[in-house]
Amino acid sequence: MNNLKQEFLNKSRSYTACISASHRMLFDNIRAIFRHTWLYTLLLAMSIALLSIFYTRALTDGGYTHPSYTLLMVSAGLVACFHVGYVSRIFMLLGHQSMKWNLVRCIRLLGVYLCIMAIVSVVQWGLVYLVIGTGPFVPLDKMPVIACVIIGVSLFFSCVLLPYVYVFVKYLMEPDSKLSKILLKAYKVGWRYWGFIFITLLLAALCAAVCMFFVSIPMLIISMANTLSAIGVGYMGDPSGLPSYFSVLQYVVVALSSFICLYVYVFVIFVCYFMYGSIETREKERKEFLKMK
Repeated sequence: MNNLKQEFLNKSRSYTACISASHRMLFDNIRAIFRHTWLYTLLLAMSIALLSIFYTRALTDGGYTHPSYTLLMVSAGLVACFHVGYVSRIFMLLGHQSMKWNLVRCIRLLGVYLCIMAIVSVVQWGLVYLVIGTGPFVPLDKMPVIACVIIGVSLFFSCVLLPYVYVFVKYLMEPDSKLSKILLKAYKVGWRYWGFIFITLLLAALCAAVCMFFVSIPMLIISMANTLSAIGVGYMGDPSGLPSYFSVLQYVVVALSSFICLYVYVFVIFVCYFMYGSIETREKERKEFLKMK
C-alpha cells in the first residue's frame, strides 16, 4: 500500500530543503494521500467539531458535575483516539509496516506523552499553588503572575522536549527499535541537533499556520460568536440572539475547516520525516568521521 512518490530519505538536508521536499511530496501524492486517509481525517475532524460544541456548553453549564463537562471529556478522548489513528495512517504510507503495527506504536508513544504531560501539569500547578498560597480562590491581582508561571513552564518544557520529535519519528520508522532502549539514546542524538530541529519545525509551523489561518477564519468567527453568547447568557443573564440551528452550523463549519487543516498538518508530518532522515545521515557521517580520526 506504500505507493507514494517519495524522495530519497537518507540524505543530509538543510531546514529549507526539508520543507521543500515535504512540499513536493505532499502535492505529488495528494490524491493517493486523500484516497488512503480521508476516512480517518473525517472522523478526527468530526470529533474536533464535537469537542468545540461541548467546550462552549461546559463554559456555562454548571462546572465539573454537569453532564456537559462529562461529554466534553468524552469528546476529548475521541479526539485523542482518532488522532492516533490519523497519525498511524500517515506513517503507514511513509513506512513499510501495516496499519496495526503503526497503531500499536502510536498508542505506546501516546502513553509516554500523557506521562510527560502529567509531570508538566504537576510542576505547573505546584508553582501556581506556591504563588496563590493555600486559599481556595485565586486573587485577581495574582492572575498575571499565574499566567506567566504557566506560560513559562510550558515554554521551558517545550524546549526541553523538542528532541522527542526525532524520537517519535525514529520509533515509527525503524521496525527493530524498542521504545525503552531508544527513548534516552535517541533523545541525546536529537538534543545534539536541537537548533536544526527548532528552526525546521518553526518554519514548517509558520508555513502551516498561514494556510490554516485563512481556512479557519469562518470557524474562528462562528466559535467566538457562540462562546460570547454562552458567556452572556450564563453569567450576565442576557438573552441569546443566535438562531436555534447555530450549534449545528458551528459543528459543520468546524468539521469542514478541521478536515482541510488536517491535510495541511500532513505537510508538517512530512517535514518531521525528512528531518529525521537528515539527522540519521548526519549521525552516520559523524560516526564515520570519528572512526577515521
